[in-house]
Amino acid sequence: MTGGWRAVTDFPDQATADVRGVIATDVGFVAVGSVAVIGPVPTDLSFLQRGAVWTSSDGERWMRIDSPSFERGWLTSIAAGPDGTLMATGAVGSCLPDSCPALPSGDGPAIWLSRDAAHWERQSLAGIDGVIAKMVATSHGFVAFGSASAKDLPVWAIWSSVDGITWQRAAGFGTITQLVDIAATPFGIVVLGREADPALSANRTVLLVSSDGSSWEAVSQSDTPTSDQLSSIAAVAGGVMAIGTGSSGSDMVGDIWRSSDGRKWAKLPVGSAFRNAYLSALAVGPSAIVLGGSVGTTLQALVPTVWFSPDGLSWSSGVALEAGVSGLIQYVAARADRAVAFGLPGATTEPPGSGGRLVWVGPAG
Repeated sequence: MTGGWRAVTDFPDQATADVRGVIATDVGFVAVGSVAVIGPVPTDLSFLQRGAVWTSSDGERWMRIDSPSFERGWLTSIAAGPDGTLMATGAVGSCLPDSCPALPSGDGPAIWLSRDAAHWERQSLAGIDGVIAKMVATSHGFVAFGSASAKDLPVWAIWSSVDGITWQRAAGFGTITQLVDIAATPFGIVVLGREADPALSANRTVLLVSSDGSSWEAVSQSDTPTSDQLSSIAAVAGGVMAIGTGSSGSDMVGDIWRSSDGRKWAKLPVGSAFRNAYLSALAVGPSAIVLGGSVGTTLQALVPTVWFSPDGLSWSSGVALEAGVSGLIQYVAARADRAVAFGLPGATTEPPGSGGRLVWVGPAG
């Protein structure tokens, strides 16, 4: 245990769980994803996966929630609607972007609804021609992004919906090579991605802003953060925050950017707080902003680490989550008193005892 944080060594299905998202709720934490189904190899390979939801009241003791509607499914993201209803996105069947329209009746993109995180009901979606990767609730309904298809080629798409069931796809995004994260703010929605840079024959950061999710505007490159790689964004008091990784001389350094409107961005002066840090996950809790990342100078020695701030300007020293373990943090979520982090292992001096999914819990500040 370091800094009050400890590894959760008995997370259900720890060896086979594919966690794709986690949120904090009024009563605890909810994570979504899928688990591998062990058995003879079937003709339909989608029977080798099953959607899964995990819940915990304190971040330490987790329980997997099962439902008949999770069969052959995989859940990709979770959000809470304005009335508190939980909505998990995903698909049923082997739904690659260019094959979703050809799936049998009943298969394809789907959403699961729950009032209590324990009972889930699957709903088929209208207007989704791909797989949702991430979704947020907004003042207008819901906005999501994911992979779709155009002339049998996968492309990135953004959809909006009033009720989470019927969706409309926004036009454009032909130069987008990847969409990474999405945040809903009081002034609108911000999407973080990467696009082809014809001048450099490489990818560059792109930020898209919208008031309602139906029409989008790309932020001018002169106003876009210049970090080498941005990884996450989130709404914070007074605007929106983005985190990522840049460089200082030969050193890798974590960068934090902030904007009041999603269009004009300023790099925050954080000194040496994130030296040799790769920042990869961001969550805003009731009492603190939580960053997750890894610290190290080689891929074989990246130490999973969290940082905390009351305002995004002053930051705690990094808290290493587990001695002897190398890995990457993918998701963090925070309540007033507790926070959780999910990650994947890298090289370890002592292999985790129960498999490939790393889970930690500790104080949220």
